[in-house]
Amino acid sequence: MTPPTSLQPADETDLKALTESKSGLELQFFDLHTHSNFSDGLPSIDRIEDRCLRDHLSISLTDHNEIRGSVLLNERDRISCLPGIEVGTKEGLEFLVYFGCPGQLEDYYRRAVEPFLLSRFMVRSKVSSIDCLETAKEMGAYVSLAHPFAFGRKSLDFQRSSRKTTHTFVEEVVERIDAVELYNGGGASESESSSCQLS
Repeated sequence: MTPPTSLQPADETDLKALTESKSGLELQFFDLHTHSNFSDGLPSIDRIEDRCLRDHLSISLTDHNEIRGSVLLNERDRISCLPGIEVGTKEGLEFLVYFGCPGQLEDYYRRAVEPFLLSRFMVRSKVSSIDCLETAKEMGAYVSLAHPFAFGRKSLDFQRSSRKTTHTFVEEVVERIDAVELYNGGGASESESSSCQLS
């Protein structure tokens, strides 16, 4: 599998070229928010690969503040996968950060995640949301806000009412992201409805 060369949205020229192509492209379904046993997920890399091969799925393995599984999946090259990570920030928001190749993901991790890790909390780190986003964008990442209306600190509503963030914090975050996660297997339907309204 060849990693994607661009994370930019397709334009009309791209779509026209795809429809005119006789290469027999197969429609691919991607799960862009997946965890493994390298963080708080249950499945091993072998199980993830087997499921993707069996069900013709593609994924981005976005473990919490961890890239070993995502890099390994790309190195093994058995399934179509997009290098990614879910970065937990000091404010509590979480971002799904995607790159076109594993090397970019590794560089981002070393620069923007690893120096800010906490020893006791897998999901959170000491990196600020704005620094996380600015570094990701500077390095060419595509960023999605994960579960924006979940419970507690992960929620934009919580952040809007928090005394620990500025009154423009949520707007500053929204200006720096490319996408919003609309559906999360662990999320409540009310939060997914709110996510649709935000997008």
